[in-house]
Amino acid sequence: MKNNRTYWQGRRTLVTGHEGFLGYWLTKTLVELGAKVIGIDKVKRRNGFILNGVRKKILCIKDNVAHQKIVNDIIEKYRPQTIFHLAAEAIVTKANRNPRKTFRSNIEGTWNVLEAARGKDFIEAIVVASSDKAYGVHNSLPYTEKMTLRGDHPYDVSKSCADLLCRSYYTTFQIPV
Repeated sequence: MKNNRTYWQGRRTLVTGHEGFLGYWLTKTLVELGAKVIGIDKVKRRNGFILNGVRKKILCIKDNVAHQKIVNDIIEKYRPQTIFHLAAEAIVTKANRNPRKTFRSNIEGTWNVLEAARGKDFIEAIVVASSDKAYGVHNSLPYTEKMTLRGDHPYDVSKSCADLLCRSYYTTFQIPV
């Protein structure tokens, strides 16, 4: 069995939302493990102090996963073996103020990544960030994956939808998500 460093060494990896809280820590770790990271984020250099020293080792693309052509072009050009889809509108108050923007980012962005990955044999794994909010409110905790997805508010619903899209693409097209 390969160790983490060997597994990630030279591995072409796409990280959407690489400038966000989860994204920059993941990107930094992947680079330290030797991965070839392509990052896409609508903001460039948001968290410079974390990615300082790492930025020169990754390809940063400033764009939005809600733009299907961009996502298609990036996946076709860079042929990632692994995709971490972390890009999302994650601030609940912003999501409530602008649900359309949230749905475009969180639902359409996920759909674009999955659709661009469909039929691409070079993609071995896709990891999509979810949230406990996708499950809504349940009386029984902790949440399990067998619980019903039932978000109530814009952010919650967007994560429920993203999870259902992933399930649909896995079941229908055998996308490795």
